Amino acid sequence: MWKGRVKNQTDKLANVRQQLRKLVPSHEWKAPAIDRDEAAHRLLSELSDSLKAAGVAMPATPDVSHEELLDRALDRRQPFDQNGSGYRDALLWQIVRHYVSLGHAVALVSNDAIAFAERRNKGEPLATSLADELTGGGSACLYAQMSEAIQVLGLVQAEALDATRQTVERLGGDFADMLHEQLFKDLSHAGPKWITRDLVNPFLVSSVWLGVAHEVLSAVVREARRMGDGRLEASVVLQVRQWLTVWLSALVADHVESIGQVTQVDEDGNIGLEFDATVEHRCRVVLDPIADRIVSAEVLDAIGATP
Repeated sequence: MWKGRVKNQTDKLANVRQQLRKLVPSHEWKAPAIDRDEAAHRLLSELSDSLKAAGVAMPATPDVSHEELLDRALDRRQPFDQNGSGYRDALLWQIVRHYVSLGHAVALVSNDAIAFAERRNKGEPLATSLADELTGGGSACLYAQMSEAIQVLGLVQAEALDATRQTVERLGGDFADMLHEQLFKDLSHAGPKWITRDLVNPFLVSSVWLGVAHEVLSAVVREARRMGDGRLEASVVLQVRQWLTVWLSALVADHVESIGQVTQVDEDGNIGLEFDATVEHRCRVVLDPIADRIVSAEVLDAIGATP
């Protein structure tokens, strides 16, 4: 699926280059080639390493006979759909059954209602027919979203959240400034040129000029947990007032929808889009409660922009 999407997008890129050659034949429109197999292998390795580092168990392919899965598909029994599709979901369900049989409480997070939900409806609990297959001393519960599972299971550590807020209070107004300084120092690097109506992230956009210094407006701690070494890891929403110039080609700039107040500046054939907007960034911050300092911080995503 991933390779297919990459191929689809690279095919579109090739078509665009062909059209550009017709429009401007004197220019050499180059695009770097990509080895999909190598890129897929590298991405899988990076994801696997990240999961291992976080202590996430990656179960092996379940021990289930092909005949059993075939019978299930022919009978159109969940997790297979009415067309007999759902092989990967069926393997996932076998993994769930295995862990439940060992006595574990399993939280199955999937928004594929057809595969796992009662009456194949989104928002419904785990289908009764699937629940009846579970054996052993464990249990399984279906969640449509990861955020729902976190809230219901109480994965946010209340004590860590209180400790983080107390640390932030001790730091006072310097907390937001320290957070911004850490983020800008660590995350200001070259990246893809992109900008959308609801999302501007200067830490990930290349060719960005800061029109004025960033002014931090607020930093709100949303959740936190205590790490093994006593430090605190918190989810923080940082709201920043930004004036920045993103340099794009004229061809791309014509299709960009504005955020806030936008001024086009033409310089040497490039279009500089000047933005004056408030952007909210969701950040992961590690705090040292003893030294009252930020150990590390990273932007997870930008979650909105308003004038």
